[in-house]
Amino acid sequence: MSQCIENEERINIDGSSLNVNNKIDLFSDLFTKQSSHDTLLILNQRITLPFVLFQELWETKPIRICADGAANRLYEYLILNGEDNITKYVPDYIVGDLDSIKDDIVDFYLKMKVVILKQNTQYATDFKKCLLMIVYNAYHPGVLKEKRYEDNYKIDPVDGLIKLNDEIDDHKKIGIINVIAIGAIGGRFDQSINAITELYNNSGDKSKITLRFLTDTDIIMLIPGNGTMICYDSQFRDMVIGNCGLLPMGEPIKLIETHGLKWDVCNWDSSIPSGIVSSNNRFSGIDRCYIDSNCDFVMNIEYFPNELVKYMNLA
Repeated sequence: MSQCIENEERINIDGSSLNVNNKIDLFSDLFTKQSSHDTLLILNQRITLPFVLFQELWETKPIRICADGAANRLYEYLILNGEDNITKYVPDYIVGDLDSIKDDIVDFYLKMKVVILKQNTQYATDFKKCLLMIVYNAYHPGVLKEKRYEDNYKIDPVDGLIKLNDEIDDHKKIGIINVIAIGAIGGRFDQSINAITELYNNSGDKSKITLRFLTDTDIIMLIPGNGTMICYDSQFRDMVIGNCGLLPMGEPIKLIETHGLKWDVCNWDSSIPSGIVSSNNRFSGIDRCYIDSNCDFVMNIEYFPNELVKYMNLA
């Protein structure tokens, strides 16, 4: 029988008896360096994050990559925040079919030794091509910087990245690549939906990437099924985050049990066609929230950028 239980605003969660197979640290996983392959991925939407927060993301993600026209957005954003910034915040890669990036931006970034790789295949979006580049770079760090733009770095301009990733030796241990993407959600609706598909495409034990999105209002991620503990400190909870949604966007889900939401549920069948979706929920757990579901699902967590800046002592 399904249940919905309303909790107090702040409750303690004892995880000792819970089936925890996955753990997410809501702050550290996103905003601190986890490995040398961690990547900031910039997609083709106007960048409006507070500049100090952008700087922190840039510094904590050793690899930075723009998807085609996102290079225009980055350049414009940097100029807006001080012309000197365009030479301080230079991406490692620009990847895509290059139909959106401006010629003068290409010229500028080539002078700054950025790898600008053309990939024309219609079997992958520019977003997907960037993810392929991120994985390839992790296995072959900086290898393209030794080759020539004029030769497209000796990579087939149609689908070379797909072929190179098919040839990767999985025996080389690189660990999980943590990718935070800005500009993935917003603008054209079909592109936002495509971004959500990449959350699912990069899930599971065989995935090399953990992908999360940061917008002006939300942290968006895929929550694995079979018992996930989301951890945070109480100050982060109180200052930085607001409402959240447990969103069955890939398929109908069963929320077996939750502990630490304002409205905890048990044996809760959720799907978009049924209209039963846990939106406008929020964390009541003082420093953690547990969610057990029968399959993966998308979760959005509202956050307040200016409060995050204060929490991180960036102001």
